[in-house]
Amino acid sequence: MLYDLGHRHFGLVTIAEPMTFRHLRQDGLAAAIARRGDPSVRLDVATAPRFDRGARIQAINRLLHADERPTAIVALFDELALSVMEEAARAGLVIPRDLSVIGFDNIAASAYAPPGLTTFDASIRQCAREIGEMLLTVIGDGTAAPLTRLIRPTLVSRASHGPSLTGKK
Repeated sequence: MLYDLGHRHFGLVTIAEPMTFRHLRQDGLAAAIARRGDPSVRLDVATAPRFDRGARIQAINRLLHADERPTAIVALFDELALSVMEEAARAGLVIPRDLSVIGFDNIAASAYAPPGLTTFDASIRQCAREIGEMLLTVIGDGTAAPLTRLIRPTLVSRASHGPSLTGKK
């Protein structure tokens, strides 16, 4: 979607901890970029420890104040995306005119943070129910084979993304 809106310079705000969801989401973004096969696409990554707000803000500001700032930033989860939006506002950037921001998890605050965070809903509650049901099935049936289900995240389109203003900072 962001590529189709003209974005070619992306930022990723992520955490330093080696968590499975981090790797899966980062790998998914890298795979999406690779599938485009467009050598003009660029990805800058800002990493900080998950619970170190100061380091997180510094990492975000390195992206926002770079000589060549990304036109779109994807955050590993909504809390990071909301921090990007706050720091962008402090830097005088208007979302989505100057910067598109996308989050992940669809936390309640993402709907209320101006201008409304575009995010992915991973259906965490549904996933928890499915895991519980699978666990009960394995315990009840004594089945040794692992059970799997794939629940795909859905895009919740709000107002934090828009077309790239190529050549503008």
